[in-house]
Amino acid sequence: MMAIKARWQFEQAATKDLIQTIDRLPCVDKINPGVGIKITGRKISFIGQTEVQPVSVEITEATGKGSDVVIYLNRNIVSKALEFGLFRLQVTDELSPARFSDDAGRQIIVMPVRQDGPPPTAAAATAKTTAAPEPNGNGKAEPNPGTLKLQPQQKGATCREQHQPQPALATVTSPMETKQHSKPQSNKSKQ
Repeated sequence: MMAIKARWQFEQAATKDLIQTIDRLPCVDKINPGVGIKITGRKISFIGQTEVQPVSVEITEATGKGSDVVIYLNRNIVSKALEFGLFRLQVTDELSPARFSDDAGRQIIVMPVRQDGPPPTAAAATAKTTAAPEPNGNGKAEPNPGTLKLQPQQKGATCREQHQPQPALATVTSPMETKQHSKPQSNKSKQ
């Protein structure tokens, strides 16, 4: 078992302010919106990611100590942990799960998220390259009806505003050929 590098306690009275600070920080990853928690000596900061540079806000409503570490966690889960009254944070390292807990023994274990945003997807790579001709006989590229369209990030919107629930996408299916099987006829002619 690895040793805990940092132990911090957030003030219960500042819960709404902490959650509001997390919500207002910018984020890049729409799928798994992260917030960085930077611990340096006796200071703790929340970090939001922009496409240009990170934005850091020092949190004065917390006390603690530990080694220097920066960990990125899902901001929605961090907000929920604080809403549930889990004000104690324990961090081992950047890649290990963080632990939010309280005096009664309740806890949430939170896995870190990627600090540099989502990995490039096949759809994004395809959108950047020139479309190759499809083998449809006419030499022209035809769009795939099942491909999702990527939407650009809204400028000036917070992560929570960007992550409003969307209706489920309808799946595109091609018609399938079905074979009808005839039932075996019983042999009643032998009597």
